[in-house]
Amino acid sequence: MIFMAPSDIVWVEAENNYCILHLASSKRLMIRETLSSLEKRLGPSGIVRVNRSALAHVDQVQELLPAQYGDHLVLLRNGVRIPLSRNLRGRFEKLVTKTP
Repeated sequence: MIFMAPSDIVWVEAENNYCILHLASSKRLMIRETLSSLEKRLGPSGIVRVNRSALAHVDQVQELLPAQYGDHLVLLRNGVRIPLSRNLRGRFEKLVTKTP
């Protein structure tokens, strides 16, 4: 059993009924849980849905990049680019640009 804070998670990708957690320490952990159930379990921790197979920590977002055909990519501080779902773009932009 591994204990960690949500702030340790940079982003999460789905792999069937598993999730791969990409951590700030550059380690990766695979857990047997669906992305939807993990998203619910994390609650309002700053980790939000980016597309149907990925979650990202809003504190790790460096930039939203335009892509082809009006799509966008989420650029994380570690250089990872994740496609942003068109359906989730408005909600994601509000969370990322929220000022304390």
